Amino acid sequence: MECDVDFTAKSMRLRYKLLSIENEHYLIDSDQPIWVMFIPFAYWLMPHTVYKVSDQEVLEQIKSPTVKQEKASFISIFGIGMTVLLSKLLESISGYLEFQTQSLLGIIIFLFMIISVISLRLYISKVNQRNLQKVVNLSNLQKKKLWIRPESAEYLIVYSLLYPFFTLLTAAAIYGYFKIGDIILLICGIVLMFGLFYGNVLTMKQGTTKVKFKQEKHAI
Repeated sequence: MECDVDFTAKSMRLRYKLLSIENEHYLIDSDQPIWVMFIPFAYWLMPHTVYKVSDQEVLEQIKSPTVKQEKASFISIFGIGMTVLLSKLLESISGYLEFQTQSLLGIIIFLFMIISVISLRLYISKVNQRNLQKVVNLSNLQKKKLWIRPESAEYLIVYSLLYPFFTLLTAAAIYGYFKIGDIILLICGIVLMFGLFYGNVLTMKQGTTKVKFKQEKHAI
């Protein structure tokens, strides 16, 4: 069946979306299960929990909340900046070390970058969750399961081409940084890596898509 996908408020948009199906409204958590951040294509292959929103006032609050919301945009900039700074500090130390130790330090810098980006991604997701909880408690809403389908075959093809392309571009930027030490490549690599961890969010964009409710099993 057809489903209209709409954005929630900016303060929770990176994690939650509104689905309108046959005049009923549902919230979906794009970050659950958590591993879809790393394998976004799996989002189309498994059923997801959606939460039915029947209260019109709550629905309006989800779209435009009047309660004070936490902001995460400055956190992203600060987090990426700190990752670059600390990576450069670690790199500056390598000049005083032997070759084998330098190689080990390079691995440490790379692992530090990945851990920092993932931690930042999870923190922003948590901020989105706290902002939604100020409006509605999902545990109080009726739950259903459904499958999300790609918006169209064209969108699936474009997504399937662009995601691997940006993955390779990220790898090339990070490799280039370790090869020639250009700080611009480091910044590009971190920003691209951060964007890749939002690939699961892009499996649903604003517009119309196809969904299928999972049939509930009743005991005989």
